[in-house]
Amino acid sequence: MTSIKINAYAKINLSLEVVRRRPDGYHDILSFMQDLGLHDVITMGLTEDCIRTEIQKHPSNDCFIEGVHVKFCMNYSAISLGPDNLAYRGVEAVLKALPSGSPKPESLYVYIDKQLPVAAGIAGGSGNAAGCMLGANALLGYPLSLRELMHIGAAVGADVPFSLMMNARKNQDIFQELSGIEEASVAAEMEGIGEIVHPVTPKPYAVILMNPGIGVSTREVYEAIDSEEDRAVNRDLFFNRMEEYTLENYREARELKEAMQKHLKADQVLMSGSGPTMVAYYNSSAEAEADYRRAKTADWMKDNWKLWYTESGEM
Repeated sequence: MTSIKINAYAKINLSLEVVRRRPDGYHDILSFMQDLGLHDVITMGLTEDCIRTEIQKHPSNDCFIEGVHVKFCMNYSAISLGPDNLAYRGVEAVLKALPSGSPKPESLYVYIDKQLPVAAGIAGGSGNAAGCMLGANALLGYPLSLRELMHIGAAVGADVPFSLMMNARKNQDIFQELSGIEEASVAAEMEGIGEIVHPVTPKPYAVILMNPGIGVSTREVYEAIDSEEDRAVNRDLFFNRMEEYTLENYREARELKEAMQKHLKADQVLMSGSGPTMVAYYNSSAEAEADYRRAKTADWMKDNWKLWYTESGEM
């Protein structure tokens, strides 16, 4: 194998509780995470041939990681392609974790076709990291198992272990040779900082996602929660501890959720992650599709609001 193309799927939180801030600055959480049918596309290869056309059209970054020449390229110029990019850190984590004596390639080429919204609470960056880690591992002959990837992924980002397991499942036809692929699931209960992953039976829903066209700082939301008094831990589905702060401090997010609750016939509407993306959940795909068609041309829709219809939980 000299090249690979992967769909890097996003996720949603059907529940999210922030339990506590840890001494190391991270946060312990409880969350039910599940796949989304929306994704970016990652092309990776050992030679430039696989992404040469994209390099000519889009910004790129040449760097050396653990002695390997790596070229990153993306169709979205507002995102850095350096060490603060989760995809970069994912590739770096795999190259650092290679067993002693494992051969390394001379070069690795990565192109990310960014289709998901940025800073939207659906872990698009974590999905990119997971896709790059899975892809690099495959191109190197599968030296690391799925659980080993998830273990090192925890240091890359809190959502990366789940994104690895979920994206392995969603791309299982590609990663049949990955050790541990049989335990991959599109849904999991998460604990710790996201490194404790318990695969569970998915909860299938048709979903409408809407984004108000702004970004929300996850760090800002966590810092606000840290300042709150002691609180009881909420383990309920369709509860998001971060939602109250984001709705109170981001008018665009609040107006969006209020409009969705008023005009859609969804069973639940909940913010995903730190927001501002809102997710409308439907037990009926027919109802969801009808709402989606109506919303596309509705007079209550604002010009900067973005709208998607997809499914979650292998409906």
